Amino acid sequence: MLNEVIFEHPSSLNKIESYVFFGCSFLAKITIPSSVTSIGRWAFSGCTLLSEITFEEPASLVSIGEDAFYSCTSLTKMVIPSSVVTIDNFAFSHCSSLKEVT
Repeated sequence: MLNEVIFEHPSSLNKIESYVFFGCSFLAKITIPSSVTSIGRWAFSGCTLLSEITFEEPASLVSIGEDAFYSCTSLTKMVIPSSVVTIDNFAFSHCSSLKEVT
C-alpha cells in the first residue's frame, strides 16, 4: 500500500507528469522537491486520502496543471509557493475538505 512518496534523487526531477498518481487512493503524504517546476494535469486526481502536500524550499514550481488535485477529498490546507505563476482550470475542483489556501 502506497501512502507516502519520497523521491530518491529529487534534484533530477523537474516535472511531475500528467496522470502519474491518478487514482492512487492510498497516497496520504507527498513532498514535492524544490527542483520541480510543473505539476501535470490530473497528476494527483482521485488521491482521496492525500492530506499533506509539502513543497521543499526554495520552491521553483511555476505551474499546476488542469485538475491536478481534482477530488483530493482529504486535503484541508494548501500552501502554494510564491513562485507559482499559473494554476490551470479546476486544479482543486471537488476538494471538498479544502478550507485554507495560502
